Amino acid sequence: MTFSINIIVLKVILMIYLVGVAKMLIQSHSGCIELLPVLPGAWSEGSVSGVYAHGGFVISMDWTGRVLKTVTVWAKNSGRGTLVSGENEKR
Repeated sequence: MTFSINIIVLKVILMIYLVGVAKMLIQSHSGCIELLPVLPGAWSEGSVSGVYAHGGFVISMDWTGRVLKTVTVWAKNSGRGTLVSGENEKR
């Protein structure tokens, strides 16, 4: 029984960690999706794909030198949203 509880605890900890990482890369609220809002300094280059944002959006992106190079947004539902990255905003 102890072993199965430990596995469950580890899965919960992993999920909390992954949510934290996702929040560093994408924050979404009230129809606004902010890209790379709190990117760690050690992650100056990278990419993610298939990250879900509020409103039914799925985002893939890559960055170099802490600057976005490409962003792809799929809308699972009809609707509008605003993308924000640094000083740039796209509706």
